[in-house]
Amino acid sequence: MHGLVFQALRGGGATGTELADRLGVTKQAAGQIVDDLERRGYLRREPHPGAGWSY
Repeated sequence: MHGLVFQALRGGGATGTELADRLGVTKQAAGQIVDDLERRGYLRREPHPGAGWSY
């Protein structure tokens, strides 16, 4: 699953909703995957102007 996340984020970041849509999962599932990758140091959350958080 992590490889799919990296492919979905290729070329730039995404909001939680965008990432969930690209992966075909719920926003909650995408958030759990992002939590795991962030704990492992593979990505970081950043504020996204006007759209909440971006990965």
